[in-house]
Amino acid sequence: MINWVFFPKSQDALELVRSVVRVFERASAEIDETPRKSDSVLAIVRLGLQGLGLQVEQADIRAR
Repeated sequence: MINWVFFPKSQDALELVRSVVRVFERASAEIDETPRKSDSVLAIVRLGLQGLGLQVEQADIRAR
């Protein structure tokens, strides 16, 4: 379960926000098994977020 909050609390969260949360919820088990590095988490959720039409930063692993 992902804990999240939308502000202002007097308004319902936008559908895009709910969709982003669902992407993270679907990936939560895999995220829990992965070292907590932003690049690792983004790699897990990238396709789901891109499927929502969002641009997602991608690390250039050749530069490391």
